[in-house]
Amino acid sequence: MTEEHEESSLDVSTDSESVTEVDELEEVKSQLLRALADYQNLQRRMVDDISSARTNSIKPFLSVLDDLQRVKNSVADEELESPWVQGLILGVQKFEHTLDSLGIRTFGEVGDIFDPKAHEAISLVPGPDGKILELIAVGYMSQGKLIRPAIVVVGEGEIEDQDDASENNRDQITSESPNWNEV
Repeated sequence: MTEEHEESSLDVSTDSESVTEVDELEEVKSQLLRALADYQNLQRRMVDDISSARTNSIKPFLSVLDDLQRVKNSVADEELESPWVQGLILGVQKFEHTLDSLGIRTFGEVGDIFDPKAHEAISLVPGPDGKILELIAVGYMSQGKLIRPAIVVVGEGEIEDQDDASENNRDQITSESPNWNEV
């Protein structure tokens, strides 16, 4: 009987050893999965941080480009052949080409529909409702993310000219008034 007892105790110790090994394997697997998830989150954060740093480093230069474009657009026609104007035009073109090569795109044009997520309205004026009537500064996007909204003037709906409105009221009053000559 002692042999049977020894054999059964061996089975129990073997079973407990395999249970311990399975538990250890499950624990190692769980740690590995957590480490993999942490690594993937780190990669995603690094990509976001690099994109954010790139965007933040470009922002200050956009206002400089706006100023250079305003200067270029204000040059009189008779001075367009001047060497300094040609240098200015070339510099602005290089600046725009560099932004384009970095994947930075401009948006915002007169006639576009106003989008509060992409445009910043600085004024509402009479005109077609919700249409951009004047572009103050273009907007910039990179990889679908907004860097700077386009600064625009937006129409708030058609409003009749005061002279036209008073004339229409006068016509309406005379058509509704009785004709005293017929009475």
